[in-house]
Amino acid sequence: RKMARMMWVGVWMCLFALQATAATAAATADSTEVLVSAAPRFKVYNPSLDSGDSASWYINDHTFALGPNNTWHLFGITHTDPADPLFEVNFGHATTARLTQYSWQHQPFALGSILPETHLWAPHITFYNGLYYMFYCGGGNDRTHYLLNLAVSADLWAWTRLGTAFTGGIDGRDPMVMELPAGSDYKFIIYYTGTNPDSVTAPNVHHVTYYRMSDDLLHWSEPGIAFDGGADGNNFGGPTESPFVVRRGSNFYLLSGAWGSNYSDTHVFVSADPTDFGSIPKGTAKKVGEIYSHAPEIVRDLDGRWYVSAAGWGQGGVYLAELTWFDGCDSCTTSMPVPQSPPATRLRFTTNLSGPYQNLGKGQWNVTGEGIVGGKALGSSMYMSSSSTKPATNYQFLADIVLITKDGNPTSSQGQWTRFGSSASMHFNWQSDMQNGYSLELSTVKVGRVSLLLHTGSSSTVLATRAMPIFQETRYHARVELQHGGASLNIAAYLRPQAGQEQLLFQVQHAAKWNTGLVGLGVWQAAVLLQNVYLNTSQYQASDSRKTEKVE
Repeated sequence: RKMARMMWVGVWMCLFALQATAATAAATADSTEVLVSAAPRFKVYNPSLDSGDSASWYINDHTFALGPNNTWHLFGITHTDPADPLFEVNFGHATTARLTQYSWQHQPFALGSILPETHLWAPHITFYNGLYYMFYCGGGNDRTHYLLNLAVSADLWAWTRLGTAFTGGIDGRDPMVMELPAGSDYKFIIYYTGTNPDSVTAPNVHHVTYYRMSDDLLHWSEPGIAFDGGADGNNFGGPTESPFVVRRGSNFYLLSGAWGSNYSDTHVFVSADPTDFGSIPKGTAKKVGEIYSHAPEIVRDLDGRWYVSAAGWGQGGVYLAELTWFDGCDSCTTSMPVPQSPPATRLRFTTNLSGPYQNLGKGQWNVTGEGIVGGKALGSSMYMSSSSTKPATNYQFLADIVLITKDGNPTSSQGQWTRFGSSASMHFNWQSDMQNGYSLELSTVKVGRVSLLLHTGSSSTVLATRAMPIFQETRYHARVELQHGGASLNIAAYLRPQAGQEQLLFQVQHAAKWNTGLVGLGVWQAAVLLQNVYLNTSQYQASDSRKTEKVE
């Protein structure tokens, strides 16, 4: 198996040596005018340092984001050398106070792959409406329908998966989002790499950059082709990887690579239309620069300077090079203004559960912009949504949970965050009588534990439990994964402490008492704050049919 993987890597690497005689040999409307160039690059991050082992690590496709308190974050594909792309299953994470200094600090993995993801590739982060949206390729067992997935975060530390945004076709990967100018038909455009035709057997497929449109980053139009890089004799890899687009004035610049025989040869193309950068085979693509970079990301520092990054297999880390533009548009409006650190926010609440909600028990529940605040000291209550799972439907139920002060006020001026016996729970497959169903409970009782419970009438049965410290004022990202197996339910529970790594707590196979029901939240003898509460089904795929483009 290892030999097969290494042969696959070797074939992919050989493609870069072959492309000089294929796609790059096709006619191109190269501009004699160079509109952008990069200075020599310098290293800013070595993932092998402080990694906790003696192995040599690499970062491949990656993304930058400026978080609260002017802290820079870097997320990227990571693995030990040599390259092993099909087993890249974690996102590396590093932080620094200064973008261009060799001072990036290694952090725990930001995400690890979970089924049906088979690997984690090419994250891209955009900030919108108080949340960071991370798009990435999750692979999948069906290469013809690679998963382009989405996770969100309020602080760049705790991430909540929202499921699959759309499928990207054969090896659909390397997503990148840009906000469109005011007055456009849509607010956002996403670019990603793929092939045309979308076939694993067709000869001489073209490597292309696809695009889709959205107004909310959740619902996406059907795909169109923004750039055709031509054929190289293979239906994987190709010269249109890692697309990155930036607007300066009325022009849009597409960075696309790797070209020719050079793994780090990125070409820059210009267009006045963000959905049409032309075609290499047809000679309509206008090239205006070449940059020595693999997996390039453009990033602006707090002083307004422009940089382009570089990374990749065997590159030893992440590099930056200062960009110089020759388009006379330094004062023009741009899709990448000088970044500003968002205000520090302790809490942020989003959900896709639907009302009306039922408030049951002694506690009080309040939905605020910061979250659902539930319960009072010695109170016991449930907060049930009207969102119901469908019969025999696999799903995930997720929530960020914070046990808080006795008065139930997360912004209390007293600042008294005391620890006492308390618990918060996530209810699922709950029946309309409000007495029967399942729950995952986080409790501080006896130092702390997490339990999976079956509720039947007035009694509760512990199906699985694990002792572990549960602290107050600490956010826990909890995830229940339920799969139907005929007459049984397969239930898995995961937990990720704040700024920690997700771990599987337990997996339980249980005779199906109820195979459908409502989802909701609960609290006992405490106050609790819940954020980012989502119900995701494996069949879910958001789409937007407006302005549909037919791909030929």
